[in-house]
Amino acid sequence: MNDNQPQGGSIEGLPYPREVFEQGKVVFKEGDASQDAYFLVSGKVDLTVTIEGEEKPVGTVEAGGIFGELAMLAGGTRMVKATVSEQSEIITITPDRLVTAIEGSSPLVRSLLRVMMNTILTLTQARAVDAQEPPQDQDQDKQD
Repeated sequence: MNDNQPQGGSIEGLPYPREVFEQGKVVFKEGDASQDAYFLVSGKVDLTVTIEGEEKPVGTVEAGGIFGELAMLAGGTRMVKATVSEQSEIITITPDRLVTAIEGSSPLVRSLLRVMMNTILTLTQARAVDAQEPPQDQDQDKQD
């Protein structure tokens, strides 16, 4: 880490400690209980889902991105595995930290966040269901 950088990150003006994750470190696994979201200060994190025993990529988070937020807000378990693909500085966003940040925002921002999160959660759940359904055999359709 650069000695000139502050030791705490800042999300919405609130200082939070940073943690350095080395390449290959698993931040969380698919099926883990969800509590926290993560803000990626620097580095890169790959998101994968396991389908029929094989890990398939579903996205990459780069510096400035947030991951793990859907499972944190919706409760339940993680829908993906998050693995650090290059050394990364990460700020853990606990539910208390998120509530503090949201409470400090305007009613308009809070309302927009609620609508956007519900929409994203609905689309993400539909995508996860689609990803788990086996593809239909195109040849069989032609024979019918």
